[in-house]
Amino acid sequence: MTTYATLCFPVRDGQVLLLRKAEGLWGGGKWNGPGGKLLPGEDPEDGAAREVWEETGLAVQDLSFAGVLRFRFGDEELPSWVVYVFTCHRFSGSPVAGREGTLGWYRMEDLPLDAMWEDDRFWLPRVLEGRRVWAEFRFDGRAEHLEEGRVVELGRQVGVAYRLNVSRGGVPKSPVWEARVGLEGLEGDLHNDTRHHGGPERAVCLFSLEVLQRLRAEGHPVRPGSLGENLTVAGLSWARVRPGARVRVGGVELAVTRYTTPCATIRHSFLGGNIARVHPDHHPGEARVYARVERCGVVRAGDLVELVDAAG
Repeated sequence: MTTYATLCFPVRDGQVLLLRKAEGLWGGGKWNGPGGKLLPGEDPEDGAAREVWEETGLAVQDLSFAGVLRFRFGDEELPSWVVYVFTCHRFSGSPVAGREGTLGWYRMEDLPLDAMWEDDRFWLPRVLEGRRVWAEFRFDGRAEHLEEGRVVELGRQVGVAYRLNVSRGGVPKSPVWEARVGLEGLEGDLHNDTRHHGGPERAVCLFSLEVLQRLRAEGHPVRPGSLGENLTVAGLSWARVRPGARVRVGGVELAVTRYTTPCATIRHSFLGGNIARVHPDHHPGEARVYARVERCGVVRAGDLVELVDAAG
């Protein structure tokens, strides 16, 4: 069974706040960012903010998605842990250590890597430089030694499945950790209006986390899943995802068939009900897309997303 969790790294004046886990806890004695397990149905950003508050007493004003880490131990085929990583540059309060461990500020060029998890040296400096990553690591069965790993930087044609979203009909769609994808889309995802939604040519709806964040910065109350997308993608250059493009998500392959025309059911997610904000005719490169399923399989939150054939 895969556990989903978060890590967050508060940064100020060239220093990052780390937490040394108390002995007896998972990772006891090692320095790491504040973080912990996500609650059922909890969005990763909300979970990261909650964990920072619980472990440091800091209230974050914003979080920047920095990547996803996947960990296997021994001969496991599926990850034991999938960890969403964030950084934070705006927060209030003063750090106060709790039962999770002690806190300390470290200069970003002087991290205590010898007292951290062995994989941290391969990805954390990149994240603190502002780059975003997807990484997977395999430790031995006792979680003592790193045996193999790889780090992929996100951007342009490489992203990550930030969230999978389904509903019994209508919006918002709720998060699931994994779903089987058939020719009609994600298992468990239904539509109230089958005339305008669903079917093989509109099997999967995709949208961008970065576009959602821009919309929120404009004041629109959008969230992952609130616009009806099945797959919220982070890191991918969204303007490149257009009809004719082919996308690989884990073992599933999708062919983008068309842009999605916004309808009145999502008007509550926009200031003044302005659904035209995501209309492809008005805002090229910031619209949702529909895709046909070319290869069925299982997708999981945290899967690598690759644009394998960009249109144009």
